[in-house]
Amino acid sequence: VDMHSDDRTVEIARSLGARVEFFERRGFSEPARAFAVEQATGEWIARLDADELFPPTLAARLLRVAQTGEAERVRMSCRNFLLGRQLKGTGWQMSRDRHVRFFRKGAVSFTEQIHEQPVAAGPDLELPPTEDFAITHFNYRDVSEFLSKLDRYTTVEAQQMAAKGRSRALRAHLPFALKEAADRYGRRGFLDGWRGFTLTWLMLTYRIVSWAKLCELEETGGRAAIEESYVREAERVLAGYQGQASLR
Repeated sequence: VDMHSDDRTVEIARSLGARVEFFERRGFSEPARAFAVEQATGEWIARLDADELFPPTLAARLLRVAQTGEAERVRMSCRNFLLGRQLKGTGWQMSRDRHVRFFRKGAVSFTEQIHEQPVAAGPDLELPPTEDFAITHFNYRDVSEFLSKLDRYTTVEAQQMAAKGRSRALRAHLPFALKEAADRYGRRGFLDGWRGFTLTWLMLTYRIVSWAKLCELEETGGRAAIEESYVREAERVLAGYQGQASLR
């Protein structure tokens, strides 16, 4: 499933024999993933993003699962690269960043909520958190890319929190954000040097910006409403010139 990409993704996929379906750009990927699962016609589904790879050993293991039917779902690690280097900690190490990425169709339910994990009942086949059985994930290439996605994702996050009626009181957001930051850096984040420190603070910034956008959305009505108020204020200020002209 392609969200109307502007690179050679569609061309390359079709050259390899893939059937390509299109999905509208929504600023985040969860709705497109749910759509992709619905469109799949095979019995087994492997979920892989454009910046990820299955190593041959992992692909062979998943093929064996499909052939033997030993499990309905398979949970595996991600080997995350950030700013040019594989992470050893900061919450994105192989032992912690684990997801169901291979499953029999119908064994997993997807939602359209940003960053929510798919819903599944029952045990998964757990693959070991080693390089041979982990997805290679080429994550953010530079800080600018991270900030660009942060801006998009926090907008969606705030909209979904508002739809759920989530409180915008700071006390409902700050403790979780600080706990997450302490957890990221305290649990091996220091092993990643400046990358670990940077990722910790960027993720803390993500939580605070999401909260700020929720406040902005509920109190101001968003950018369009603020622009209208600025126009009214500008007109009020400029009206003073008309008054001065009438006195001449």
